[in-house]
Amino acid sequence: MSADTLKRYAMRDEFLIDGKHWRRGPYRNSPMVWNIPACEEAIRWRVRKRRRA
Repeated sequence: MSADTLKRYAMRDEFLIDGKHWRRGPYRNSPMVWNIPACEEAIRWRVRKRRRA
């Protein structure tokens, strides 16, 4: 999965949470640092939830 997709999930879809799934570095222009295992679990949970609906 691309960093752009993760960023979309965090900013537009808002199910990846700052501090849990990602964080920024100390400066305004620092890149986002992703917690890959937490992101994978959140994505799996979202897919399961959508399949049930």
